[in-house]
Amino acid sequence: MGGIVNIMGLSVNTPGEKELRGLIQSYMTNDAINVIYMVSLGTLKSIVCDSDYILDVPNEADLVLAAEEIVLSKEHRRKIRGAVNNYRVLMKMIGEMCKNKKVYVIGENQKSTENFIQIFIKHSTDVDMCGMYSMDAGYNDESVINDINGKVPDVLLLAFKSPMLESWIAEHKLKLNVRLMVGIGDISEDLIRENAEPAKWITKLGIRNLYFNIINKKYMDNKRKERILDSLLAEYNNGENKNT
Repeated sequence: MGGIVNIMGLSVNTPGEKELRGLIQSYMTNDAINVIYMVSLGTLKSIVCDSDYILDVPNEADLVLAAEEIVLSKEHRRKIRGAVNNYRVLMKMIGEMCKNKKVYVIGENQKSTENFIQIFIKHSTDVDMCGMYSMDAGYNDESVINDINGKVPDVLLLAFKSPMLESWIAEHKLKLNVRLMVGIGDISEDLIRENAEPAKWITKLGIRNLYFNIINKKYMDNKRKERILDSLLAEYNNGENKNT
């Protein structure tokens, strides 16, 4: 399966687009619970900074993917050509493959969950959005599990941050009647931000397309993330050296 890159103890898969489509298709048609786990810079920050992070969850997933190219080292980015390592491509692919499928979404709060669903539906085809839940609603886990299992979704999208994401998967995975569970993590926030409508004055000036082009290129943001990644890698490697 493509290649595997080790990043801070995570075995990250690097499949090409054709291979990834085949894997997702197989996950949606078999009877097992399959897990796709997306690794973002926020994930790596949790590994270094949060003692509650459960590393076994991604390492036991069926597929671990880089949600951002930035999480792969510069050396790996040069070597791995054609690998899918962009959350926009990943979510577009999942949306396309959810045609005529039932999808359930769990998000961090009501507003962000609703926004994420709107964006997912916008870029999907004939998706049956059978249910949603936001963590701030305050229902007990048992009632949420019962609601999911009663609606029997094909795909469960988990759009909330680490380490809550990993804890939730570890505790509830074996209780769920779903075919594919996708741990999206905090990249849902990027999707929402990138798809937010610009201020009215931007539209009036006729520079709406320019606005979205600037957001999507995110040159300065990428430079900032590179600095954060370098710092996280140094801190992680320093901790590993102390433990040896």
